Amino acid sequence: MSKNQSKRRRGYSFERVCVIYSPKYTAGRASLQSRIKQLYGKLNKNFLCDKKNSIIDEINKTIIDWNAEFSPRNEIDLHGMTREAALDYVEKKVEERGHIDDLTIITGQGHHSKDNQPVIKQGLLKKFRSRVQVNTENPGKLVLVKRQKLK
Repeated sequence: MSKNQSKRRRGYSFERVCVIYSPKYTAGRASLQSRIKQLYGKLNKNFLCDKKNSIIDEINKTIIDWNAEFSPRNEIDLHGMTREAALDYVEKKVEERGHIDDLTIITGQGHHSKDNQPVIKQGLLKKFRSRVQVNTENPGKLVLVKRQKLK
């Protein structure tokens, strides 16, 4: 077993990484945040259940579409999604990828959630248990560690 393999089994090591995003990414992110804020504003003003559900669906779809266009290959950002939609989306992405690489999942820290609880993060920790590592420098970022092949 190599040194890196034994290190991985003990736990995921987070390194300080400086990520420089392109102007297109930065503009896309700003546009997404503006759109999500607008949709949540509509959601809070609307009292009809069917209309609320369609707005929630639009929020989740907008975030999924943004990830498809802008997110790096090994990263997804779930900010703004509902817990159920986020868990379904991560499961779908893991199935699509075939567990070939680690997947960085940005969940946020729950500052905009009810009672400031990170519901998406908690759901992922429960669902994927030992395969999820929390970034100690940024608790709103998780890494879903790829499955090791059995020999």
